[in-house]
Amino acid sequence: MDLRNDGVINILGVPFEASNQKGIDDLVGRGMFSFELFDPTVHGGFRIFKSRMVCEVKGKTMVPYKKSRLVVQGYNDEGKYEILTQSPTIQLSSQQLILALAPALLKDKGMFVELHDITQAYPQAQTELLRTILAHLPKELTTKYPEGTIICVIKLLYGIAEAGVHWFATYQGHHCKELDMATSTYDPCLLITNGGSKAFGIVSLQTDNTLAIGTSAFLSAEEAALQKADFRAKPKDRLSKEMPLEFNGCAKIEVIDKAADRAQKYMEQPAQIQQPADKDYMKLNHRLKWQAENLERGLQYVPLNLATAKLIVFTDSSFANNQDLSLQLGYLIVLANKDTHRNPDSMFNIRGNMVYWSLTKCKQVTQSILASKTYGMVSGVNIAIAILTTLKMITERLGLPSILLIVCTDSYSLYECLVKLGTTNEKRLMIDIMALRQS
Repeated sequence: MDLRNDGVINILGVPFEASNQKGIDDLVGRGMFSFELFDPTVHGGFRIFKSRMVCEVKGKTMVPYKKSRLVVQGYNDEGKYEILTQSPTIQLSSQQLILALAPALLKDKGMFVELHDITQAYPQAQTELLRTILAHLPKELTTKYPEGTIICVIKLLYGIAEAGVHWFATYQGHHCKELDMATSTYDPCLLITNGGSKAFGIVSLQTDNTLAIGTSAFLSAEEAALQKADFRAKPKDRLSKEMPLEFNGCAKIEVIDKAADRAQKYMEQPAQIQQPADKDYMKLNHRLKWQAENLERGLQYVPLNLATAKLIVFTDSSFANNQDLSLQLGYLIVLANKDTHRNPDSMFNIRGNMVYWSLTKCKQVTQSILASKTYGMVSGVNIAIAILTTLKMITERLGLPSILLIVCTDSYSLYECLVKLGTTNEKRLMIDIMALRQS
């Protein structure tokens, strides 16, 4: 209403009346649903959901325009328990892996990072519903159609439980078929080209957002395939010093010229405090306030020499260190280069990018420090091998040597069990240790 009073929006009629009718006409024209008069003999055995128009003003900082979206109110949908409704989303480790590789690929291979957003993603799914979905008209349209008119949904609309699954199958299949891409070894939302280095690309899918890094040939082919498939999308954004990117709701990607002060603050994990006191609430509020005031703090990724890079896993665990005497398992995975300068103290420095980290509570009861260290290493090596197999796919496409895996621990007893073929009297640890040896 403020934009209308200020004269920015000067369309006559009831607010959003024109945008509502435009959105409905567009959906009907694309065969998304049809209008039918309610017939008890045909529709009597099905539940009729409610529906509503979600209206908002887009582009308030530039050229504002009205947008309306028809949403089926599919809550308490008993039919969803018999079908698949959970669609995959990009894993944090995959997202961090792309960021860790990006500086080297941009600097040495001349690649680019681009982000594009699909408009009205779910209705663009190319598969039809496998069950009957009926909905009442939204209140904004009840006066425009005969009494008793209902909506018979043919394709996917927002609010339907399985809409995300249908869209993911369409969009992932589009990349695999049209761009000759294969999924990574552990994440169906991380895709890698099957060809050589000339048309190389990595794509991460997050519902309707796509973050891609690749050569000019690949990015041009991706744009051509998008237009050929007739997917509606906003113009692409390319990463540059003037154009930072935001992906997956929280990851802000920007180019910086030099290292900045990235010091972080840490505090005891609030999750470990089972009976918080007033001072604990004050610590948490202080931490949240600092986080809100320092949104620019983050990880800085540097270019690496991928030909000599190593995937290093630092594993650790705290034995009965929590208040409930449970274990705390943690690991840090870094893609890094070793410093070539020799140190007289047999020490060396590494320079790299963080790929993944974890710090979780282990509810399993252990009676020795060796057991806790073993569980910590198993959890870290497990995800590291999954990441390593995906890195192998990438290096093979680029014609680079395979990246080696290095596991670091501060437990000498565990080191002896793994490297010097030592043994342990705890039978339940023997399987884990043998598996670590073989990997």
